Amino acid sequence: MGFSIPFLEDQSGIMKLTMLPLQKDDVIRIRTEGQISQREAEDPLFALLGPNGFTHRVLLKLDRAPGINTSGLCWLVGSQKRFHQAGGKLVLTGVPPVVLDVLDFLRLTPMLHIATDEQEACKMLAEPTRAPIAEEFSFGPANRLTR
Repeated sequence: MGFSIPFLEDQSGIMKLTMLPLQKDDVIRIRTEGQISQREAEDPLFALLGPNGFTHRVLLKLDRAPGINTSGLCWLVGSQKRFHQAGGKLVLTGVPPVVLDVLDFLRLTPMLHIATDEQEACKMLAEPTRAPIAEEFSFGPANRLTR
């Protein structure tokens, strides 16, 4: 049995996150069902994992997601950043081809940790996380074009 929290997707459906039973490793497994989206103000992962949830190693299974919308794209990228900043790690697995096509088209796949299966995801999660480099999250002064 898992613990789940539904989040409104739109009038026709619900995105549901389910925390799967713990195994003998320190990986938290979560399954997403329904179209990947974030319509509520509160982050679904924050609601499910709590304030220290982004410090953990989390495997997010997307195999039951029929698609993704723009709020879902923002949520995935933002979640990846929050995990990185907190010292945790988020790895996506079971990404459906339609979702992967959208991520590829928008050139977001290099920003996300994506594994082909759970075994590869666990290997990725076992790798040490490195502290963020300040230059990665800051921008230098804008160059002005002169005429």
